[in-house]
Amino acid sequence: MTFLGKIRDCAARLLSIVLLPALLLLAAIFRPREKDIAVKPADFAALLRRVADDMVDRGEWGDFEGVPLRDKRLDDIRRKALPFCGRPGIVDEKALYALATEAEALPPLIE
Repeated sequence: MTFLGKIRDCAARLLSIVLLPALLLLAAIFRPREKDIAVKPADFAALLRRVADDMVDRGEWGDFEGVPLRDKRLDDIRRKALPFCGRPGIVDEKALYALATEAEALPPLIE
């Protein structure tokens, strides 16, 4: 093996040692996330009531605010609810309870 061949071989090994873990880390960070959440109408209604009662944690709040629901009927209700709960602690309880009742009246989707 020539000197140039040894350098190429060494560089390839070094790149594989450094590059492979970096690529695995990037793949873990940027893996596709689930784009929507499947939830039953009764569970969503219960969540709306917890939001109305200011009983949600930050994780639940982030999911409620930013993640669409697979059931488009419930997602429409979620979007209607957002103006009534601008941030935790400031909510319109009556409006959220009305939307919870609307959600609870929906039949579950058959998947």
